[in-house]
Amino acid sequence: MPKRDFVAKRLEKLLSSISHHSRIRIIAELGNRELCVSELKDILGVSSSSVSRHLSVLKSAGTVSERREGHHVYYSLIDQELAAWLIDAIKFIEPDQAKTRDLSRAIKQTQLKWLHGNGQSASSKRA
Repeated sequence: MPKRDFVAKRLEKLLSSISHHSRIRIIAELGNRELCVSELKDILGVSSSSVSRHLSVLKSAGTVSERREGHHVYYSLIDQELAAWLIDAIKFIEPDQAKTRDLSRAIKQTQLKWLHGNGQSASSKRA
């Protein structure tokens, strides 16, 4: 297999693993701090089983790792640069879709939230 095909297939696997809006949000949230399934469930507003399924896809693609602490399992990005890369990718949707002030404002707020988190660390949230 030519090297370009090998690289293209690896990129395909990565892009396929993040090609769901919930997984994009999970990556962005994990870019700020490690989180457990229940924290991600609350942030995303979806069921625990849905979060677990998405985390499984991300783990199999090699983008997310887990750490056990007692009965809790905490997830983090293997490479934090992935979250930054996704945030940078927002600029590709802004020119075509940012025809309204509301969308442009939502894009900016999302970038800031994903870059800086919500001001709470995972440990202070659990306390």
